Amino acid sequence: SAARVEFIGNVFWRLKGFPCPSGNACLRDPRLADMGLGNFDPRPLPGSPVIDRATRGDPADRDFFGRPRVSGTTADVGAVELPVPARR
Repeated sequence: SAARVEFIGNVFWRLKGFPCPSGNACLRDPRLADMGLGNFDPRPLPGSPVIDRATRGDPADRDFFGRPRVSGTTADVGAVELPVPARR
């Protein structure tokens, strides 16, 4: 049988000529620590729209840094989970 592709639960910002797929967070600054290509740092800042926005039902139990993956109501979008005290 054919595989089912789901393209949901992502964050898009500053798209050029590409409509935002439904089921995704769009047109909002993702508020990551550093968005520059030379120093990219994917850690979400407090108030980021990626926090608690993952839609996958079974996220990995640890993030990129080895911290527990779900530290809020649900996992954060991306490789890094923002710890609970820093979320507010």
